[in-house]
Amino acid sequence: MNKPPIILLIEDRESDALLFREALAAVSFTGDLRVAVNAREAREYMEGRGMFLDRLQFPLPNLIVCDLHMAGSATDFLKWLRDHANFKRVPVVLWSGHLGAAPMNTLFEMGGRRCFVKSADFQKLCSDVQAMLGHLN
Repeated sequence: MNKPPIILLIEDRESDALLFREALAAVSFTGDLRVAVNAREAREYMEGRGMFLDRLQFPLPNLIVCDLHMAGSATDFLKWLRDHANFKRVPVVLWSGHLGAAPMNTLFEMGGRRCFVKSADFQKLCSDVQAMLGHLN
């Protein structure tokens, strides 16, 4: 029996995390969503430390969706993630309110697969979330 997929959303805005959760429901995602509010918490989740010690309750994700402008640096988090052999194969997509051209190349070089711009249009968000699900490991 296959386990349902796990998405780790790294997002410091509660309203954006709620919208993301609603979009997952709208596209009939049958897995689980875990939310980390900053890079430090995301690292703890990935390493199974602190409140994320129980791997049955907090399994490694099949996809990480990372806010580019989260509390803590997305660039530093991606570099840290890629420096750990256990996490190199976990796909990462970026989700941000605005994008800058310069850091995007760096983020893709560090393993970010695709970047999505946050939208107030719920149908666009659902379409983006559906595309993100295509990156599930």
